[in-house]
Amino acid sequence: MSHDLPLPSAKGEAMSGSASVHVQFCAEHPEELATFYNKLFGWTSHPVTISDPTSGMSAPYLWLELGGPTDVSAGITALENRSPTVIVGVDDVLATLSRAEELGGKRLQEPTHLELTGLASAQGSRAFAAIGDPAGNFIGLIQR
Repeated sequence: MSHDLPLPSAKGEAMSGSASVHVQFCAEHPEELATFYNKLFGWTSHPVTISDPTSGMSAPYLWLELGGPTDVSAGITALENRSPTVIVGVDDVLATLSRAEELGGKRLQEPTHLELTGLASAQGSRAFAAIGDPAGNFIGLIQR
């Protein structure tokens, strides 16, 4: 299966209206953290599977429904151990990686396609990559 990624935009251009679309929390015991957020904010969790067909890696993930009018989603993973991750929806992952580097950021993860299954409203394949901003913050990029 071929997953062609779009070519980068012209140098110096600002990326089109990108928004924060997903926040990923990391926890050794995701279910316990989901219970905490449910009791605190009323967020509900749904077990899903996120996988990378290229590497064959697959892992459970808790998708959080935040409630109320929002375009932002959230989830909890046990795969990583760091502060919450902001994931920004972009039109062109490769162009955004290149532009971030031009502006002093670092490419932390090359584009890969992730598959999400288990929740109809979030299912599908999306290109994902990551940058480090000039201050060292990890920012995920996901193709809209």
